[in-house]
Formats: sequence, C-alpha cells, structure tokens
Amino acid sequence: MILEGIGYLKGFFIISDKPEEISEKLMTELGRGVTLLKGKGMYSKENKDVLLCVVPRAQFTRVKDMVKEFDPYAFVMVSEMYEVLGEGFTYEKKQ
Repeated sequence: MILEGIGYLKGFFIISDKPEEISEKLMTELGRGVTLLKGKGMYSKENKDVLLCVVPRAQFTRVKDMVKEFDPYAFVMVSEMYEVLGEGFTYEKKQ
C-alpha cells in the first residue's frame, strides 16, 4: 500500500446479455467510456459480450447498482487500476 497507494480507480469487466442497456446507462449517467470486448464461454461454448469500464472509486457502488438494475445475473469482476492513460484520465489536452 505504501509503494502503490490506495487504488483510486476501479476496472469493471461485465459479462451480460444486456450490454447495450448497461453501457448506455454508464455512458449517459456517469459520463464514462465503455469498451465492448468479444469473449467466448469455454464451458458453454457460447459467444459472450464483455464490457470494460474504468471509473473513479467514488462511482464504484453506482456502477454495481446500474448493472444489477438491468441484469441481476450479470457476471461482474472488479479490479484495482493503478494507472490509466487516455481520454478522461489524463490532464493533457488533445492537439
């Protein structure tokens, strides 16, 4: 904790049958970007949509609530993010 600090950002991996609804809510209500990744369940052999979204720790509970609202059976993984570079997470302006 001394070397890496307290994780300020949380990364969500969300596997759901309702990716459009969940991603729209995250983008409009939280102003966060969402990336859709394609996956495949190795047990079921079914194609799955995986949403990736990084949020500040303060939005952690809201994301969980939003996902549950649309899909209470979604598979959600949360990871500490120690460094995120890119639009929405840096102070540099695009040129």
